[in-house]
Amino acid sequence: MDLEKFVKENNIEFVDLKYVDLIGKLHHLTLPIEKFNLLKEKGIGFDGSSVFGFVSNEESDLTLFPDLSQYYIDIFYQHKTLSLFAHVFLKNQPYQKDPRLILKKAVELFKKEIGIDKILFRTELEFYLLEEADFNFNRLNGYYHFFSEEKKEKNIKLPYEKSYQESPPFDKYYEFRQEILIKAKELGIDIKYHHHENGQFGQEEVETEFYEPIRICDNILILKYLIRNLAKRHNKIITFIPKLFYDEPGNGLHFHFQILRNGKNILFSKETNLSEEGKYFINGIFAHLKSISAFANPSSNSYRRLLSGFEAPSVLDIGLGNRNTIFRIPLYLEEDDLAIEFRLPDALCNPYLLLSSFLLAGLDGIKKKIEFKENFDFPKNLKESLIALKEDNQFLLKNNIFNKEIIEEWIKIKEQELKLINEFPHPLEYLLYFNL
Repeated sequence: MDLEKFVKENNIEFVDLKYVDLIGKLHHLTLPIEKFNLLKEKGIGFDGSSVFGFVSNEESDLTLFPDLSQYYIDIFYQHKTLSLFAHVFLKNQPYQKDPRLILKKAVELFKKEIGIDKILFRTELEFYLLEEADFNFNRLNGYYHFFSEEKKEKNIKLPYEKSYQESPPFDKYYEFRQEILIKAKELGIDIKYHHHENGQFGQEEVETEFYEPIRICDNILILKYLIRNLAKRHNKIITFIPKLFYDEPGNGLHFHFQILRNGKNILFSKETNLSEEGKYFINGIFAHLKSISAFANPSSNSYRRLLSGFEAPSVLDIGLGNRNTIFRIPLYLEEDDLAIEFRLPDALCNPYLLLSSFLLAGLDGIKKKIEFKENFDFPKNLKESLIALKEDNQFLLKNNIFNKEIIEEWIKIKEQELKLINEFPHPLEYLLYFNL
């Protein structure tokens, strides 16, 4: 529908611009609908120095222009509000640190260099739904307390006590997930399915249909926004943290992907299952995996998920139906639906930066015909991934898609997080050592 017609027919009162900062946090700015035509022409200024990872005070005047390609009515506002993502500009030029711009440039380069028509991703978004979550740490006190009404903690875990795709009444949040699907459809997001995940204390999963790269990243942020706000309506609490509970499954953000040339997925061939281009693409990811993991798994907590089992990927391989490998080819898919699943990331990532680094690594693999090497390694912690990103970033700098400033800023932010975590005593240290 024509946007102007949509605004009139829906009696829109406000327009809400959404944009994302360097670490992947969603921000918004709202104007009366009467300003919309002027907004499209001249944009609206904002203070970039107050947005995490953007500019210094000397270049703080940034401008937002609405991206008119996708819009919806925000269901959480009392007054009718048109919601759109925005392009970020600096001095009348696209702002190079805008994560959506970085991904746009990466996609354009990949399509041009490889000669393909379309790249598609769908995603599995995992999260925990809780009744209570309370935590705090300072110099003299530290605690956390979580409560789930699904199951109470027991002294022993029974061998048959599995929660994957549990049915009601044990699946207590089925109707909540149904509501996610209904509301997501209103926001223009098609969901493939939903179910209870393995975690016994309220772990859920929602999987989208396929979308092109920028759209799937937009949808991830909108879904997180939707799920959090729906949870608040129901007096529940949501977290996407990768490893919430000891000895329980963690939350991932898996991506299934297809790369199409003339409607055919170039990753596969009938003779070898995985095509030559597919092998080179995957080997490009393996060659740069530690650098990619600095974006895919950007927290110290991310590696607790990766190293703790529970079908978290830990094997540097591509497996048929194997959920312990970095890449998985589902065995139940028909030829026309074949896709490869990338199981490494979690939802603390900035998805635009993640998919940008992912495509650029795959491009490097195809162009250089990279072969698998035994010294390709799996990242063990965030520090290791950041060191790798410092040493292995040339593939990101191609055509100035990333630049040194973006990479240095990312590393600086993450090293500051690690410094705080490493210097703070761990609560288990008190249990282990306080009375020795």
